[in-house]
Amino acid sequence: MYQTETRPIEALTPAKHNSRLHSDDQIKQIAASLEQFGWTMPVLVDEEGVLIAGHARVRAATLLGWAEAPCKVATGWSEEQKIAYQIADNKLAENSTWDDDILREQIAMLQAGDFELDVLAFPDFQLDGILGGNTNELFTIPIEGADDAAPKNFITKEPSKTSDGMVQFSVVVPAAAKKAAFAHLRALIKAGEAKNYSEAFIIAMGVASGQNS
Repeated sequence: MYQTETRPIEALTPAKHNSRLHSDDQIKQIAASLEQFGWTMPVLVDEEGVLIAGHARVRAATLLGWAEAPCKVATGWSEEQKIAYQIADNKLAENSTWDDDILREQIAMLQAGDFELDVLAFPDFQLDGILGGNTNELFTIPIEGADDAAPKNFITKEPSKTSDGMVQFSVVVPAAAKKAAFAHLRALIKAGEAKNYSEAFIIAMGVASGQNS
């Protein structure tokens, strides 16, 4: 069903509709990974060389000036199968979480060995939060009374704190300002401006940095 071959990058065509977006910063992170580790897995294309999976890796390789990419060719796929795989390939990766203790130990080991941590794609302030050993207690928004309760549709179950805005917020906000910051977070939640804690943290950080009004 599949065959693997090397193809010129200029012969690969992005899919007309790809719902996954990649920022320039993310492409640079992927480029750094490619430069460190090389092609660890091929991109997926159809018989015509249209990309099904691997758009970001191809952009990163182009940024590095690479001319070729290893390609796995999916033959006989319908358009529906291609679209479904594009969505599933990205969503399945999102559905995982981190074991924060193991992640902290691994990053600390790399740091002790003078390994370049930039290749991990965590921003510096997030690495600081992970290595600093932040606990879930830091991310608990106290509810002070019935009037302060979150809306019924508010999602209280959180993903891993290292995969969203929580660690960033705990690093950015000084301890002395924590009470006032949490009051602002509660106001966002009560007003229905965030559907979960993670989104509330991200909005609050944007306000603090002047990115959002």
